[in-house]
This record gives sequence, structure tokens and C-alpha cells, in this order.
Amino acid sequence: MATFLFTLAPMSATAPREALIESLDHDGRGVARVDGKTVFIEGALPGERVEFVSYRVKPKFELADVTRIVAPSAQRVAPPCVLFGECGGCSMQHLEPSAQLAAKQRVLENALWHLARVRADVLYPVISGAPWGYRFRARLSVRLVPSKGGVRIGFHQRRSSYIVDMRTCPVLPPHVSAMLPAMRELVAALSVADRLATRGDNAGPAIAAHLELASELTGEALAWRAAGPPVPLVRGDELADALGIAPGPELGPLLAAIAEARFAGEIDDRDGAVALARSLRGG
Repeated sequence: MATFLFTLAPMSATAPREALIESLDHDGRGVARVDGKTVFIEGALPGERVEFVSYRVKPKFELADVTRIVAPSAQRVAPPCVLFGECGGCSMQHLEPSAQLAAKQRVLENALWHLARVRADVLYPVISGAPWGYRFRARLSVRLVPSKGGVRIGFHQRRSSYIVDMRTCPVLPPHVSAMLPAMRELVAALSVADRLATRGDNAGPAIAAHLELASELTGEALAWRAAGPPVPLVRGDELADALGIAPGPELGPLLAAIAEARFAGEIDDRDGAVALARSLRGG
């Protein structure tokens, strides 16, 4: 039986207490009633008895983290991602996939009742797809952090503005997840890499930047936003086709050079981007 725990240290924590988890909320947190208050406990599952510490205490509710699973749920599983608990991209990997669907359905039913006093006469089977590799669109943040080993691309940490050091991601399609190392190389090769910051960061002069991933029927699109238009002049797969090469790490420096040339106003269309890439390869 897996007994995964969230690893972040609680902030301004209270003393450890125990609770029986009644349900899940829409954010995947366990919901318990303790001393007449509602407590939302990250990392806890329905039916479990857990030990927790609260990091935020309000008159009517508390936010808390699990510190120990006293009696685990039969639906608890080992998360496949090593970053789960640190990364803010997922919240229910520790729950068996079919149970996740049931929990989400209950959240919808409760919302319809509490907001509109509507109950369904008939509940049809939940429409679902693969439990992994399903996230065909995701927005990742990027920043150069020399003290942490260089460029970081990924989701934000839970309850933090820091970026997780994401090398792979099981919820992204495998062929998109495999692009992450090349993206790191692309960003590291930019002359403005040291001025990148995630949106909302006020520490010194910075270029607000995000990477937007999209896996499409025709291939992958990497849209770079850095003080310029959001649509790339040429996609990585299109550039590979134009150059007659296989998609791979070699594209990183080429796409970086295209982004810099565009930023400098030297090129402004697809033909210019391809011509630049050919010249850089000596073609």
C-alpha cells in the first residue's frame, strides 16, 4: 500500500492533529470537520484517517498539509511522477484514476446543487480518456536560475512562484514531454536568457516570458512570447522538414537564433527564418 506524503514544510504550522477525511474538494484536497471547522488537507483522500498540520487558520476554515497517513485508503496509489507533491501542475496523482473521475463527478453534482439547486435525474457514464499523456495543451514558465543549475522550464511549485526543475512530465503526451530538454537548450542559447522572468516577477529588468506548448495533428508548436508577437515564424517540425533533418536537439540553437533575429527586426516571416537556419548550418 502506497503511503505517499506531500513534502513541503507547512508555513506557520499548528500542532499536529488527526482527522477523518469525508470527501474531496474541487482542488483535490481532503475535506474534514475538526472542532466545528472545515479543514482542507492537501494529500489526504476520502475515508482516510490522517495526521495533519494547518498552515493557515481562519475563523471558519483551515488549510493544512498531511504529515502522516494513519489509515490509508484502498484507492491510494504511488504517484508516477517524482515531482508530485512539489509541482503545482497536478493534485490527484495519489488517487486511483477511476476514483479521480468519480470524485470530479461528485464535485460537479455538488456545485450544481449548491449553486442552482439542480439534481440530475439520470447520470451517464463519465466520458474519459487515457489517464496519462492526455494534456495536449499546457503553459509552462521559464527562468534562468544559475544557482540551481541553469534554465528551468516547468510548472510552478505548490504555493510558490518558484519553477519546478521539470525534465519530463507524464501528463504531457510523451512526444511533447521529450521536447523539454531541447526547449531548455533553446532558452539557454538566447542572448537574453539572463533577463527572463516569469510574469509578475518584479526583481529587476525582465522580459515576461512563457512557453506555450501545443500538440496538434500536424506536429508540435512551440510559441515563444518575449516582447514580440505570440505566434512563431516557423514551428520546430516545419523547420526540420524545410532543412531535411530529423527533429532533435539540433533545432534548439537554430530556433534560438531565429527568435533573436526576429527580436532584432532582422527577419519577419517564415522564409527568412528558414533561410537563416540554412545559412547557420552552412547550407
